[in-house]
Amino acid sequence: MTKFNENDLTFDSLLSYPLTTTENMKGFAIDDFDLDGKTDIIYSATMGSVYVLENEHSDNYSISWQGNIGISNAYLLFKTNDFDKNGKPEFWVGGEDLSEGFTKLVCFESLGNNSYFQAATIKLLGLASLNVSNGIGIDVDNDFNDELFVKVGNYCLIIKFTGSSNNHNYEVYYFYKADNVVQSADMVQFPYDYRPSIVMSMYESNNGNRRDFSHILRHQQTTDLKDENTKIINDYKIFRNYPNPFNPSTNVSFWLSQNSEVSIIVYNLLGEEVITLLSNPLNKGEYKIVWNGNDKYNQSVPSGVYFISLKARSTSTDSQIQKTLKSVLLK
Repeated sequence: MTKFNENDLTFDSLLSYPLTTTENMKGFAIDDFDLDGKTDIIYSATMGSVYVLENEHSDNYSISWQGNIGISNAYLLFKTNDFDKNGKPEFWVGGEDLSEGFTKLVCFESLGNNSYFQAATIKLLGLASLNVSNGIGIDVDNDFNDELFVKVGNYCLIIKFTGSSNNHNYEVYYFYKADNVVQSADMVQFPYDYRPSIVMSMYESNNGNRRDFSHILRHQQTTDLKDENTKIINDYKIFRNYPNPFNPSTNVSFWLSQNSEVSIIVYNLLGEEVITLLSNPLNKGEYKIVWNGNDKYNQSVPSGVYFISLKARSTSTDSQIQKTLKSVLLK
């Protein structure tokens, strides 16, 4: 691990950890996964090993936990923001078992005190490929609940959470097989397009000639959103805040299909209000709000986890909806 040195424009070494001769580091994720106010950096290795580095103070990190997913090639690692709504973020490690012919996705959650357990395991039978890139949690169908997007070889899958708090269960929501070689794939929220699309980088070869191109799949299904009073709210869409983690500022973008009363408030882990970013009536349209990491007294807040809560109430129908985004400030 290195840190950029602005004085001489070089990188200073902060931490090194020796892997075995049979391991290669593949992916990493950053968050406060055990909710102790300290940044965790998680990485995986090709022999199925998973390591958690935790920030002790300043630029000092140490190995706080180590595990294994039980199969080789732990090449895919990414985080999701609390699928089962129990207040804990998850991190996922993906590996493949060539002998059995399946890809395995393992979801980890914290037990607290630098301890983690396997909260869920998904086996994608018949799909085994070393050509894996990109895993992400993203709201595909506008129901304000994230789905799981992964790419395995030339296949793209969207997997939907169907469980409950502390009870992980998943079903395949969408499955796509490309006819050409898929080098990478991701889900992208294009401006003024309020449903994410799958963007694939592909190539084909004919008579020794290679052609590289991109292929885009757009979501066609329209999903209405309902609040607790079952009043229908059409096409309220709140995008993720970006960047996240952030330093020194983060952006929250959202779109309103109706004129609405809107408030955006930042809270800390104790549920205390840090700052009100917005409390105004807004016309329908797209907006972006910036939080610069200061509190209501214009003082810089410390590193840690913060929650950005947006509430919108239609001025014509009195329908309302709320969305909370988890943000991590790293200094």
